[in-house]
Amino acid sequence: MTGSVSGSSQLRYLSESTPLDSLNGGAGVGVGEIRIVGATGQSRTFDIGEDTRTIGDLIDEINSDDDFLGIRARINDNGDGVVIESTVDTGGQRIEISDETGSVASRLGIAGTAEGTGDENRIDGTLEKVIEFDATDTLDDAIRKINEAGAGVSATVINDGSPSAPFRISMAATGTGTAGRFVLDTGGFDLNLQTLDEGNDARVFFGSSDPTKAVLVTSSTNSLGELIDGVDLDLVSVSEDPVTVTVSGDTSRVEEQVEEFVSAYNTLLDRIDQQTRFVEDTGERGALLGDSTLLGLQNALSNTVNGRVFGFDQTFDRLIDVGIGIGEGGRLEFDAAAFRDALAADPTGVEELFTRRTLDPDSGKTIIPGEPRFDSNGDPVLDDEGNQVFSEPIEISDSTAGDSFTQLGMIPRLEQRAQRYVDSIDGVLTRRNESLDTQIQGQRDRIEPLNEGLDRERARLEAQFVAMEQALAQLQNPSAELAGLGV
Repeated sequence: MTGSVSGSSQLRYLSESTPLDSLNGGAGVGVGEIRIVGATGQSRTFDIGEDTRTIGDLIDEINSDDDFLGIRARINDNGDGVVIESTVDTGGQRIEISDETGSVASRLGIAGTAEGTGDENRIDGTLEKVIEFDATDTLDDAIRKINEAGAGVSATVINDGSPSAPFRISMAATGTGTAGRFVLDTGGFDLNLQTLDEGNDARVFFGSSDPTKAVLVTSSTNSLGELIDGVDLDLVSVSEDPVTVTVSGDTSRVEEQVEEFVSAYNTLLDRIDQQTRFVEDTGERGALLGDSTLLGLQNALSNTVNGRVFGFDQTFDRLIDVGIGIGEGGRLEFDAAAFRDALAADPTGVEELFTRRTLDPDSGKTIIPGEPRFDSNGDPVLDDEGNQVFSEPIEISDSTAGDSFTQLGMIPRLEQRAQRYVDSIDGVLTRRNESLDTQIQGQRDRIEPLNEGLDRERARLEAQFVAMEQALAQLQNPSAELAGLGV
């Protein structure tokens, strides 16, 4: 922060050649679509993409429709922003600017509606912020107004501990380095300001301990992310002596992914064991005990992880070569040290062991063999060696044919095994479900005729029971009469 100055500073630091990505402390304005309703009442959407690199490009793009919209874009008089103003002499629609996608207009400070028409029909994206204080404002009011102005400045109150007037205003840029610098113009209002730190870029000599031979690299932050491809350098302190940076591969993320693979495989085996379990002491049985489909899946997975890659030779062609062995119950066991050694010896070989997948060039094609050729007399056409001549085979695309591969690493091989079971059309589990559904439906179809037969049998038995009761009733009447006669 600089100290107070008299008069208007009006620091002009933008031009048409200023890159858009240098604005907002190097954060740029991004890309997106902005919609402008011009002074003529017409509207147009402008696509601000990667090809709009400078303020001049942006101005030219907007001015391409200046007559249609009745507006003009230019750098404002202060030289610190873009202004969109009316070219209509009198009246006219107030200019309105909004972001359709992205936040380009907001970041340029031109999103909003003009205050009026005529000379006031303009939107100025100036970076200058004017803050007005009232005589009755407290220190907290002043802090609040500064922070709400959105000027890239953060204000706080500090207590220096002095017995009289201990409270001070501290203002710091929200940006870093020279890009975060700001100018504070208090006019005739003396705040007794002092600059504690004007904000400088980090500087590093790169490539040599001799500054005359090294390359001077600057950054508005303490992080250098583009100096060395794939390496982020964080600057933590000043050093008088040269600092050597040793770059080595970080295998931790790769190890985590391999451990996740091993864990997922072992979890699958645990679930298969749970469903096919038999506890001898209690006689407890899993729901799928003895199920041939599940046992077939288990054997297929075991053969794959114990086997070799398909279709190619490499430094490593089995999982055991990179520290993944088979332990108790067919579970995979991961030896991280052996894996690191393999990765250091041949990182490409390790990658291809897991991921290599080469599509067969004839995949998805059907070849129709050629047919024998005959001459006009119906006799077979023969070549110089007396062999039957055939027409050229025909190659056609077959959308129903699945992809085929000439080379497969471990993960693609497991994927193919899994696909054989879970394919939604002809997978083993899909067909098994369809078979079970058919059996269930067959049982359901039998229920209705069985119920009908049971109803008929019930009706027959009920009729017999009624007839028997009637016969007993008839027998009881003569017996009663005979008893009355003393017979």
